[in-house]
Amino acid sequence: EGMLGGLPEPLHFRSGDADDLADKLLAFAASAPEARDEAGRELRRRVEQGHSVETWADGVVRIVRGLRS
Repeated sequence: EGMLGGLPEPLHFRSGDADDLADKLLAFAASAPEARDEAGRELRRRVEQGHSVETWADGVVRIVRGLRS
């Protein structure tokens, strides 16, 4: 499910399918403000968790250690 899974409104769309993307965006825009707020908070949490300075630094260290091996 990745980054977009488990949200109050489904945001997954078929790759290369502009109509499917448009349908998902329209449904999201028409959803309750509370659902959009919840999705926004959850997506922000996921981005912060997966893309923090600590996560980035750990990745750099892992790559450097791999180069030394």
